[in-house]
Amino acid sequence: APPPPDRAIDVSWLDLRVGHIRSAKAHPESDKLYIEEIDVGESEPRTILSGLAHYMPLEAVSGARVIVVCNLPARSLAGI
Repeated sequence: APPPPDRAIDVSWLDLRVGHIRSAKAHPESDKLYIEEIDVGESEPRTILSGLAHYMPLEAVSGARVIVVCNLPARSLAGI
């Protein structure tokens, strides 16, 4: 077991939102990834990659509601 933290864990900085996956498709270069367009209440949907391809069929991902951490910096992943 890890040692207890020196201070209390503060998660108040997280911007967690419920998002709706508007569309999902298989990544053309990876059999592990889906490319998802997720509506989190902003003017444009966010493009997010997930590693769900081995765990959920594409039909189950599209239309699902998910929790999105919205204040992580954007970065390129697998060419997207």
